Amino acid sequence: MFLVDGVYAMIRPCLLWLVYHRMMFSLEGKKAVVTGASGSIGRAIAIKLAEQGASVVLSGTREEALYDLANLIDRSHVLVGDLSSARDVDALIEKAESLLGGLDILINNAGVNRDMLLGKMNESDLEAVFKVNVNAVFGLSKRAIQSMFRKDMAGLLI
Repeated sequence: MFLVDGVYAMIRPCLLWLVYHRMMFSLEGKKAVVTGASGSIGRAIAIKLAEQGASVVLSGTREEALYDLANLIDRSHVLVGDLSSARDVDALIEKAESLLGGLDILINNAGVNRDMLLGKMNESDLEAVFKVNVNAVFGLSKRAIQSMFRKDMAGLLI
């Protein structure tokens, strides 16, 4: 558990740096999905993508926060879902493609944490973390790559 949290903590700033520097280029006409958009980091990423011209699907668990964000972004759609659910993971990319007419960028920002000592953690806590932080990232990335390859186009997975 500590390894997963440690790696996640180390990678997240690198991902944000990459997104920030990719923003120097125009994203006009690009289509993006941001998971965890109902949180503060996902919100900031979605706003930056939209400022650079991308259409954005906002995905998260807190419906009100997603719709508040959608009111700030012209070219946005809301997909409320729980990435600990395999059914929601399976449906997200397909629904996003339908709403956007394709997919160019996937930002795997959603994550959960069970902040406790390993000795106090039980299997259900570990399973909850892995469902979102590992399984959902794998499933969404795989489906996004398949979507991008079907259209013979490159994309960006973060």
